[in-house]
Amino acid sequence: MTTGHFLRAQQRLTRLARLAPHAMVAMIAMASPILLAGCIEAPQAEVSYEAEARSSLRRSFEVGGVTVRLSRAELAFGPVYLCSASSGSATLCRSALGELLDVARVDLLATAPTALGRVRGFTGSVRSASYDLGLHWFDTSYAVEAAPTAPDGHSLVVVGTLERAGEPEVPFRLLLDAVPQYQGQRAVPTAEAVAEITTTPTRLVVTFDPEAWLRQIDFDAVLQAAPRPILLDAKSAAHNAALVGLKVARPPELRWISPP
Repeated sequence: MTTGHFLRAQQRLTRLARLAPHAMVAMIAMASPILLAGCIEAPQAEVSYEAEARSSLRRSFEVGGVTVRLSRAELAFGPVYLCSASSGSATLCRSALGELLDVARVDLLATAPTALGRVRGFTGSVRSASYDLGLHWFDTSYAVEAAPTAPDGHSLVVVGTLERAGEPEVPFRLLLDAVPQYQGQRAVPTAEAVAEITTTPTRLVVTFDPEAWLRQIDFDAVLQAAPRPILLDAKSAAHNAALVGLKVARPPELRWISPP
C-alpha cells in the first residue's frame, strides 16, 4: 500500500468515527419516528459544498529595511474538521459537523482561488474548526507523517531573495513545519469558525495572509547572522517567528459565502 493510499484510509476511518453519532441519530429516527417523537430533534440533513483558498501574498515587499522578493510560496492545508462545540479539539469535539478530508497544496502567489475540495457533513451550527497543515500524527501512527501533497514534505515552503539597499541579493529558503503537539490531535486544535449551515447552497472560503506571517521574521538579523545559502528551518528563530504568525498572529480565516 502506498503512502497516499494509507493516508486516505486513515482519513476515512477518522471520518467514519466522527460522523458516526450523526448517522446513528438519523437511523434511529427513521426506524422509530413515533417512539422518538418529542424525545429528540429531527435528524440533521446531509450537506456537501465546495471549499476554496485565497491568498493576498505579494511577490515583493519590504520588512525593516530589507526587500523580500518571492519566487515560490506553497502551503499544505488540510484536513479540516468543523465542530458545533466552541473547541475543535479532538477531546472536546467528539463528532464533526463537517469535514474537508483533502490535503491541498496552495500556491500562495496565485491570483486566482485554489480549489480545496468538498466539505461533507450535516446541517447545524459551526462554532469552531481544527485542521492540519499537511503534517499528521494519527492515533494509529508512531510518528508524524507528511501528506503526499505537502510541499517538499513540509507545511510551508517559501523561496526568494533578501536585499538591503546597496547590497547584493541573497537567496533564502524557508521550510516551515506545523507539527501536532500531541498524538491524535491536529496541528491547529481550535480555530475560529462561525456559521449556520443549512440546505441552502454555500461555499467555504479560506483566506491566507502569508505576508503577515513573513513579517514576523527579523530579516535584518537573518542577513547578519545566517550562513549562506540561507536556510530557515525548524532549528532557526525565523521558523518559530513565522509559525507564530501562521498559527497565532494571523491565522487562516474561515468564512462561508453564497456561491456565484
